[in-house]
Amino acid sequence: MTQGDQTRSITWTVNAAAAGQFQFVVRAPDHKLVVGQANAQLRVPNGITGTQQLTIGGVAQTPGPVGLEAFETQLPPVVTRRTNRIVSGSTPPTPVNGSVAPFRPAGATATKRCTWKFTKAG
Repeated sequence: MTQGDQTRSITWTVNAAAAGQFQFVVRAPDHKLVVGQANAQLRVPNGITGTQQLTIGGVAQTPGPVGLEAFETQLPPVVTRRTNRIVSGSTPPTPVNGSVAPFRPAGATATKRCTWKFTKAG
């Protein structure tokens, strides 16, 4: 990102694991199994870490650390036959526009996708 004679270059990694809770319910009217999240949106402090380098007037400054909170994307409800032992799927690729990630300008674009797989034990 450049503003005037300043340029900021940032690299980061997302490593944000957190234990979520799911609920498994069989709907009475159609006997379908519904899998859904049973927790609020998870947040991981310093789930996004990296380094930023600022250059002013062509002179590189001392690199500095980046540490940001990562937020979970909620899983949509999953509906399937109650006899299924394995339930897997994904959301379609969805374009996301704007400043939705660290250091992204308002005009940036990205694609969001979620995949899942649940296996019934026993």
